[in-house]
Order: sequence, then structure tokens, then C-alpha cells
Amino acid sequence: MEFKDKIALVTGASRGIGRCIAEKFAKGGATVILADVSDSVNQTAKEIADQFKVKTRGIVGSVANEKDVKDM
Repeated sequence: MEFKDKIALVTGASRGIGRCIAEKFAKGGATVILADVSDSVNQTAKEIADQFKVKTRGIVGSVANEKDVKDM
């Protein structure tokens, strides 16, 4: 699928299914915002950016926290 000029926000993105979803968006050319409760999300964002040559950003936060969601 083509996601050029799109921005995707993926939660739970530092590993597992969330990471796979983030990689699919990146493969399609999207800018990917990765969010997770673990600070390893920043490393995951870097790895995906390097692999797929897209813009990424890691955000540490929880969808269970209203302030974190607003920050995302």
C-alpha cells in the first residue's frame, strides 16, 4: 500500500505486532510516530527510519493517560 505524504501514529510500537504495523506504514512511505510505554520505542523509531528511509519519531507514553494522549 502507498502511504506517501501520510502520517501514521502506532501505539504499542516498540515490539511485536505494533512494531510490525509501524514497519508496514514505513514500507509504504508514511511518516511514522511510534508510541509506547517503554523508552525502547526511541531505538525502534531509529531502526525503522534507517531501514525504510522515512521520518519517524518515538514517543514514550500510555494511551491510558489522558495527558500522554494529548501530547501524542
